[in-house]
Amino acid sequence: MISCPVKEEVTLHAPTLLKFIKLFPRQNVTVLHPGLKKYNPEQNKIQLALHHPVISPNIPKQNLWSILRSKSLKELTQQKFDVLLDLDPDFSLLNIYLCLRLHPPIRISFSKSKINWIYNFQYNEKPGTPYNDKLTGLLQFLQNLIS
Repeated sequence: MISCPVKEEVTLHAPTLLKFIKLFPRQNVTVLHPGLKKYNPEQNKIQLALHHPVISPNIPKQNLWSILRSKSLKELTQQKFDVLLDLDPDFSLLNIYLCLRLHPPIRISFSKSKINWIYNFQYNEKPGTPYNDKLTGLLQFLQNLIS
């Protein structure tokens, strides 16, 4: 599973996301993009660009009550994932919930204070690095781990 940040325009980063997907060629990949409204044309663009399903959970806010009540997240947590790739550079209650609930063996994220015990692989980038450069750095980090 690849979990994208709410704030970022995923279609802008589709080429880099495709490279992340290619790191796991034998796996079915699900892309999670919270914050899209139902029937949003952006979701169709993302799915076409990535050639993988994109799920946008119906969570109006990132608070525990919304997460626990989300029907789409309940369905998602019934699946098994080997890897959770958290591409949100900031704290995300949703991603913490998914890590704890799904408990995939491999959990990858940017380095985040106070929750580093959740992830078994973290990428430390310089503060103030633009998001696109963070993605590229994380991709190179993972490519080096795999090779």
